[in-house]
Amino acid sequence: MSICKIGLNPCSIVLTIEANCYLYFFSVFMKVHFIAIGGSAMHNLAIALKKKGYKVTGSDDEIFEPSRSRLVKYGLLPENAGWDISRINCKPDAVILG
Repeated sequence: MSICKIGLNPCSIVLTIEANCYLYFFSVFMKVHFIAIGGSAMHNLAIALKKKGYKVTGSDDEIFEPSRSRLVKYGLLPENAGWDISRINCKPDAVILG
């Protein structure tokens, strides 16, 4: 299959490759901490980033089902409850407040 047949020009292929490398670089090295990781949207985002290779940690005061069991499954359930700054011990590149 040639480039012409799939309708792409060489520039768009290079940009796609560069974008994928950029995302790979950040997914391998980026650390993200979620405050309120147990929320319905937040825990899904945390799991999605973990699956992409991000280093993910989180904190929350209480986490209920089904979020709790899903966070356990992916190794993301915080060890202790609370939102205190001392819970953020991974030196994150980003903190997401839910």
